[in-house]
Amino acid sequence: MSRQGDELRRKLARDTGRVKAELTIEIAANLDREMPVDTGWARANTIPSVGAPVTAPVGSPDSIDTGAAAAGAAEVLANQRPDADLYVSNHVPYVSILDATHPTAAGMIERSIEQGVATVRARVAARKVEL
Repeated sequence: MSRQGDELRRKLARDTGRVKAELTIEIAANLDREMPVDTGWARANTIPSVGAPVTAPVGSPDSIDTGAAAAGAAEVLANQRPDADLYVSNHVPYVSILDATHPTAAGMIERSIEQGVATVRARVAARKVEL
């Protein structure tokens, strides 16, 4: 392949990884904003990750741990590879109930994803792309 072709492939890979990371962080931030708060446990468990989803809640309603979410966001931002598998998980047992029935938060998961896609799409469209 030509040098120009190699350079284009590198730019596309870099941009793809960047957009995936931005979208993951945006969705997590949207969920964080939309999550109703009583104890803060559900909000603290909206955790971005790389490689595999988080499969169990961290902390407890009596002992909130925000470190996993912060570490997950940092990991996503540090791993902007186009082939990285990125996730946003929340395994607090009642999150699906909040999403289905809470008076102000019902539909928050789908809404957070849709808003994330729209926000990142607008950012990408506003960037000057040089090939």
